This record gives sequence, C-alpha cells and structure tokens, in this order.
Amino acid sequence: MTMRRMLAMTGGAVVPMALLALLFGNQWVVEQINRSDIRYDEGIGPVVSWLLTLAWRLTPMEGPGVKGAFAEDFSLLVFFAVLVGLVLAGARLADPERGPFGALIIGWWAAVVAGGVSGIVAAPLTRWAFEFHDGSFGRTFSSTVGQGASFGFAFGWLTGP
Repeated sequence: MTMRRMLAMTGGAVVPMALLALLFGNQWVVEQINRSDIRYDEGIGPVVSWLLTLAWRLTPMEGPGVKGAFAEDFSLLVFFAVLVGLVLAGARLADPERGPFGALIIGWWAAVVAGGVSGIVAAPLTRWAFEFHDGSFGRTFSSTVGQGASFGFAFGWLTGP
C-alpha cells in the first residue's frame, strides 16, 4: 500500500476519535456528566461511561489535582499513539482490492486494542491519582481495561470508513 493511502487511512481513524474526544471528553462536558444524576448501569449510562474513556483536562480537578489531569491526559495520549501505530501497521498489510471493508475491520480492531491498552495504562495512574487504598488493584484494572475495550467495540467502527 502506498504511503499516501496509509496516511489517509490513519487520518480516517484518528479524526473521528479526536472529534469524540473534543466533543464529549472535554473537562466541561465530563464535569456536567458527573454532576448529573445519570446511572451508569442502566439506559444510556453505559454509552456515556464509554465516552468518558476519551476524557481530557486542561486544568486540574478539585480532588486529585494535577495527578488526576495527568492520569486522564496521559492515558488519552496512549490511546491515540496505539491507535495510530496499529492502523499504520494494519494498513501496510491491507489488500487495496478489498476497499473500505478492510479499512473498517482494521480501524475497528485498532480502536478496541487501543482502548484496552489505554485502560492498562490508566489503571495504575488512576489508583495513584485518586489515592485508592481500599479494594484490590484487580478491580481497578479490570474496570479501566473493560471500559477502554468496550469503548473501542462500541465506537471503533467510526475509525474504518
């Protein structure tokens, strides 16, 4: 595959995720969601919680301060770095004859894996930033990895076309 097609495919994967992050992951939207009485286990709650995978902050939050902002921002950067790397690697292997279907599968797969990897990175950062001392690390780990992979599964199809 030519370099131009690889870059176009990578841009096609990153732009929708960046738009989701800008629109739904910014600190102002996240703060309003946290202030609302939304339940994350029913109705539209799971979809909203998946969107929080792409949360980012410009200013520190009240509780954890700078550590919380670093944890959110760094895990988001890891998500995008892994997404770009996997899409570029997949684009090199994609058959140009298959057209958009191959791009959809590669982008979707890359989003699921990138979400899971960002969750792996977010787990220790979340415990460090929010100073969780009760409960096991396994619960935090499975929660962040599950949320990231669920986000990729739910919204990863946007990276393909």
